[in-house]
Amino acid sequence: MTRMHWRNISRLLNKYPIHVWHRHPAFALAPMAVHPNHQNQGVGAQWVRDGFAACKSAGHQALVVLGHPEFYTRFEFLRASQYGIAAPFDVPEDVFLVQALIPDGRNGMHGIVRYPSVS
Repeated sequence: MTRMHWRNISRLLNKYPIHVWHRHPAFALAPMAVHPNHQNQGVGAQWVRDGFAACKSAGHQALVVLGHPEFYTRFEFLRASQYGIAAPFDVPEDVFLVQALIPDGRNGMHGIVRYPSVS
């Protein structure tokens, strides 16, 4: 990813934040995939680290993701349900995860994630 690409991502972070229980600023990582020819080379891990940095600089408190727990728990993502955080749609509990971007960023969060309407 180029720095220009992440500048564009940062603009989106400010335009389409999510909220947990209407007041905690957070962001949702979109589904991500790395072509099989490039897997196990650190590409996905770098994207996640870059996403953390962009979200932190945009002032978000936490990240939520719908993804493989085997991958995301490497980055200290935990089950959102442990914090009383739920998706607004049916999803298996083990794949809806949350990660704090600031110390104690998950504390006080609970409720249903509210995604913005995009038109």
